[in-house]
Amino acid sequence: MSFRIFVWGVGRGVWGVVVLVLLGCQTAVFSPPPPSATPAPLKMLQYNNEAAFDLLYPEGWTYYLPRPGMLLFGEEKTINQAQPGAMMTILRVEPSAVHGNAEGELNHFLDFGPKRDGYALDGERKAVEINGRSALVQHLRFPGEGENIPMTATVVVAETSGGAVYIFASTAPTDVWEANAAKFDVMVSSVSFHE
Repeated sequence: MSFRIFVWGVGRGVWGVVVLVLLGCQTAVFSPPPPSATPAPLKMLQYNNEAAFDLLYPEGWTYYLPRPGMLLFGEEKTINQAQPGAMMTILRVEPSAVHGNAEGELNHFLDFGPKRDGYALDGERKAVEINGRSALVQHLRFPGEGENIPMTATVVVAETSGGAVYIFASTAPTDVWEANAAKFDVMVSSVSFHE
């Protein structure tokens, strides 16, 4: 059994691949609660970075900074033990490396990351607001092929007043996406930019 995480990374003019690719894994089957059950409230923790941003993240998750400008959030088993699961990758693109604006950066990111790896756009791009800043949201799906399991992703891109662009890429195996969607929503909606 193997599980590979390719992190959609961004460097000055150099893009890596950002996608969770699962090879030969058995994934836990998500069983939704009965219709009458009330979901338990989410327990969230605070992540603070005075130079960049703050946000809330789910209790039981951890975070890891693999390099400057990239931050990963997820369960320990996903981040450090390479087991399938939900995670969010946050990338910060320096103002001098941004492809025009947030929309240009989103297009560049999608073309050289998820779309190149077989993800397809799922629905229309939507405009939202994060911490008073305009942002764009794009949903994606990977149908699965061969040993690669189906995946679902959402990419949210926002530009700060200083011109940096933040990319919030949420990914999860499709069978556990709904169980994690509210966590991703709280994380993105709780962002407070400091630049």
